[in-house]
Amino acid sequence: MFGVGCYILSAFTKREIDFERQTGAKNRDLFILWLIGCARLTFFSLGLKIHSGYITFLTFMGLAIYIWIQRSDLIGLFLISRFSTLAIVIVIYYFTFGILFPHFWDTYVMLNDEPILGFKILETPVSEMLWHFGGAVLCSMFRGYRDGVYYLTT
Repeated sequence: MFGVGCYILSAFTKREIDFERQTGAKNRDLFILWLIGCARLTFFSLGLKIHSGYITFLTFMGLAIYIWIQRSDLIGLFLISRFSTLAIVIVIYYFTFGILFPHFWDTYVMLNDEPILGFKILETPVSEMLWHFGGAVLCSMFRGYRDGVYYLTT
C-alpha cells in the first residue's frame, strides 16, 4: 500500500523530485502522528466498540488533513493517488473476490450486519474501499511530508 500510494504520482504524471527544494526529515512529527493514530484506533475500537472499518478510515483522513495543513503542495498527490489506487483495488478485488472466490466476504469477513461497510460495489465491500481510499490519501503524502521532499511543477 505504501509503495502504490507513494509512487503513483510519478507513474501517472511523470513528476520528479525537486532536489533543490527540500526540508529536513520530520521523524519526530511522524512518530507523534503514529502514536496519535494508534491511540485513536485503540480508544474508538476497543474502548467505544466502534467498528474498526469506520475508525481506520477516519483516522487516516484525520492524519492526512493534518499533513495537508502543513504541506498544501501535497494535495495534488492526494487527488491523483486516491482515485487511482481505488480503481486498482476495485479491479483486483472484483477479479479475486467476484470471480475466483465469490463467497469469501460472506464466509470470512462478517460485514453483513454493518451499515455502509457491508454494502458491496462490484463485489468489493465499502469497508475495503474506504480503507484503501484513506490509506492511499495518507500514504501518498507520506514520503513528501516525512522526508521533506517537494516535486517539480510543470
